[in-house]
Amino acid sequence: MVPGARACPAVVRLIRVRFPSLCSHVLPLKSPMEVAAMLARRRAMETTGLPGRDIGVFFISPCAAKVTDVRVPIGIDKSNVDAVLAIS
Repeated sequence: MVPGARACPAVVRLIRVRFPSLCSHVLPLKSPMEVAAMLARRRAMETTGLPGRDIGVFFISPCAAKVTDVRVPIGIDKSNVDAVLAIS
C-alpha cells in the first residue's frame, strides 16, 4: 500500500468498491484524524475533568471525504470526531 493512503478515506473506499481483491493490502490502522481526535478528547478530559461525552471534537478540513469518513467510518463503529467543518 502507498504510505499515507490509509489517511485518505476516498482511496480506501475506492479500493473497497472497485478493487476488493486489494483490501488485504490496506493496513488496518486508524487514520491520523482519528488518532488526533482520540488524543485531543483524552487531554481535554484530563484538563477539564469533564467526561468524554461532554467534550466535542471537531476537525477542520477542505476534504469532503473526511466528512463522509466521520459520518460513516470504515473499520470502526463510531468516529472519535464529532463533526467536520468543511472549508475551501
